[in-house]
Amino acid sequence: MENQHFKNKQSSGLLSKLIARYFEKQQESAVDSPDFESEKVYQRVWDAISEKQHRIVKLKRNLRIAAFFTLFAGAGGMAWYMNKQPSQMAMVEQSAARGETRFVELPDGTKVWLNADSKLRYPAGFKGKERHVELTGEAYFEVVSLPEKPFVIQTRDMKTEVLGTSFDVRAYSDNNRSEVTVLSGKVVVTAPGADTLHVTADHKLTYDRRDKQMQRQVVNAPDVIGWRFGKMIYRSREMQEVVADIERRYNIRIRYNEKIGKCTITADFHNEGLDKMLKVMAKLIDGTVTHRDGGYHLDGHGCE
Repeated sequence: MENQHFKNKQSSGLLSKLIARYFEKQQESAVDSPDFESEKVYQRVWDAISEKQHRIVKLKRNLRIAAFFTLFAGAGGMAWYMNKQPSQMAMVEQSAARGETRFVELPDGTKVWLNADSKLRYPAGFKGKERHVELTGEAYFEVVSLPEKPFVIQTRDMKTEVLGTSFDVRAYSDNNRSEVTVLSGKVVVTAPGADTLHVTADHKLTYDRRDKQMQRQVVNAPDVIGWRFGKMIYRSREMQEVVADIERRYNIRIRYNEKIGKCTITADFHNEGLDKMLKVMAKLIDGTVTHRDGGYHLDGHGCE
C-alpha cells in the first residue's frame, strides 16, 4: 500500500526524515499484518515529538530569562557585598630573635622596641576605627596620640587600649603571667574573667591566667624597660623568670632545679657579661654555676 501521507508530510529536519524512513520499513515488513496502521502510529509519534520540542523551546526561553535575572541580581548583590565588606589590609610581621632586640616604627608613627624572642603583627595601614596590633613576647611602645582612633595591643590573654602614651607590655607564651607597665599617660586593660582596670604612670598591672586575677602595684617604670638599654633590673623576681630573660637575651640554655626556680632575687645588671651575671645569681641563692654539656647549670639547695 502506497503511503501518500508520508510523501506529502513536511519534513522537519533530519529527525523527521529518519522517523519516516523507519515507518516505511515497518510498513514493508508488515504486509501480512492487517492490524498495523502505520499512518496512525506515525501521527501519534510525530505529535509526541512536536509536543516535546515545544516544551524544550519553552524551557530554554524560561532558562534564558532566569539566567538574565540571576546575573543581574548577582552583579548587584556582589556590588552590595563588596561595598559592605571592610577592605582587607595586608598584615606585616616583625620579630626579634633570641639574643637580639629590634626597633619598629608603625604606619602611624608609633615607635616600638621589641625585646628578645618577641613578635609583633600589625596592618600595613590603620584604616579602621582602631589601631590594632598583636604581640607575643615583650615590647615597649611610644604611641602617637590620636584621640579619635585608640591604639589596641592584643596578647594571648589581655587587651590593652591607649590613646597616646608610653608603656611596656610583657606576654611571653611560656609564662602564666602577663604584665603592663606604664611610663606616661594611662591605659585600659581587659582580660578574660577579670575586671577592666586603668593603669597610670609608674604602675604595673599583672594578670595571672591560672586564677584570672589582676594585681596593680606601684613600680619604678624606667627599671622595667631597662632592657632597651642593656640593663636587667629585678625587684623580688622569681629566679625562673630571671633565667628565662637571660636565656632569651643571650640565646643560651640554663638548667636548674625546681627549688631554685621559686627563689626570688633582687639584682641590677648593667651590661655585665654573662659569666658575671650567672655568678651573682648563684651567690644570691648560695649556690654554684658551671658550664658543661653545651649549657649552664645552676645548682643549690633553694631558698627555704
